[in-house]
Amino acid sequence: NIKVFGFTLKGGNPNGATHSCYTVGQESSMGLWLARGAVGWEIADNTITDQWGLGIYVTDDGSGVQCQQLNFHHNAIARTGLAGLNVKSGIGLTFADNTLTDLGGGGIDIEDASGSDPIHSVWFLRNVINRWQWDGGSPHAISFDGNGGDYNDIRVIGTIFLGGSNGTVSPGYSDGVITSWTTFAKGTMIIDSNNGSAIAAGLPSNSWAMRFQNVNGLTITNNYFAGIPGTPELAHKVSCTSVTQTGNNPA
Repeated sequence: NIKVFGFTLKGGNPNGATHSCYTVGQESSMGLWLARGAVGWEIADNTITDQWGLGIYVTDDGSGVQCQQLNFHHNAIARTGLAGLNVKSGIGLTFADNTLTDLGGGGIDIEDASGSDPIHSVWFLRNVINRWQWDGGSPHAISFDGNGGDYNDIRVIGTIFLGGSNGTVSPGYSDGVITSWTTFAKGTMIIDSNNGSAIAAGLPSNSWAMRFQNVNGLTITNNYFAGIPGTPELAHKVSCTSVTQTGNNPA
């Protein structure tokens, strides 16, 4: 039940918003790192800039003791070496109304989990992602492409994408702005009301806007992606079950 309000946390990375933003060996230098059973924290109205690694990271740090009921809202994160928001594992995590700008990696990631690490009721609500993948990676703004974990009730609602990807990797047909492309089974996932502008920067005109693999209970509703003429599929799906897909553009 600790509250962290109104701090300015400025790191020492001089290369934010450039293709040199990521430095090997500096990944663990982060703005906020919540681990090993933090419960009931509220983190709001902070400014986190120029970090070598992630803006905010939630993890059990290999302990098996999960963080629970954390609320991150109205934070401004900019010029990171890696992603803006990253979750390894946790239960009841909410990231709402945050602004993520000039990110070394994607805006939002779930990764690093293995085996049955719980990733339950993790909600990303009304966040703004503005210019991502300065480190040169594939042009994913939101990525749930980890190698393991017990996913259930993942929600991405009301995201606004601006500016596009700054990745130097030549994007291919199979890239997506939002991706959950892994071979293991994942539980329910809701992607709703992602109203974007210029999000297709760096993507070929025939690419997918989103891609999903092995999601058991997938809802894709009310998503609008501007500036992707000729996109053959808004959401490419492989081995997904109980799919609801309505009210999207393009169809």
